[in-house]
Amino acid sequence: MQFTVVGFDHPPHFGFLRVDRAASSRSRSSAELELICVDDGSPDKSREILADLQSQHSDLVCDREGLPLVHPSQFPRNGLLAARVAIVGLEDGWTPAFSRAVYQANFVDDQDISKAEVLAPLIASVGAGPDQVLAAAATDPIKARLKDHVCQAQERGLFGAPSFVTADGELFWGNDRLEQALDWAVRHQDLETA
Repeated sequence: MQFTVVGFDHPPHFGFLRVDRAASSRSRSSAELELICVDDGSPDKSREILADLQSQHSDLVCDREGLPLVHPSQFPRNGLLAARVAIVGLEDGWTPAFSRAVYQANFVDDQDISKAEVLAPLIASVGAGPDQVLAAAATDPIKARLKDHVCQAQERGLFGAPSFVTADGELFWGNDRLEQALDWAVRHQDLETA
């Protein structure tokens, strides 16, 4: 699965749940699927997301999926550094595991993911060197790559998390669309090889 990173400030039943389940569901098929986590950062959307996070809907979805949830003491949190760190991890393949750890820290452990001291142990937990990764995350090439991910998402018309894009460009948006995206990708992959 290709993983495109553009933000971490969306609620766990949108982001955390899908990052976690996308990794495990991917093993059921060889289909190409891109998971895109994007938040446009608009104040209106942040208010809607906060209301949804505080509703029983979030609790029900997380309970159904076996996902722990602690309503963060601050929402939204600045996820920019975490997103830059995730960009650093794309080449070595640890971005999905790091992303799950960031969601865990933010929405289960109620930690401030804008802080390097919070992210350092998460980086170490995926086998990377915190000092080197944090230094790389502050470089212009990584900042530019994150901006490129955001621009690509905007150019594709994406506006929420999670979004899934199949190899043939079909877009599936929303918490409940992972399985449909995988089914579509498998069906259309089979048609291309027939």
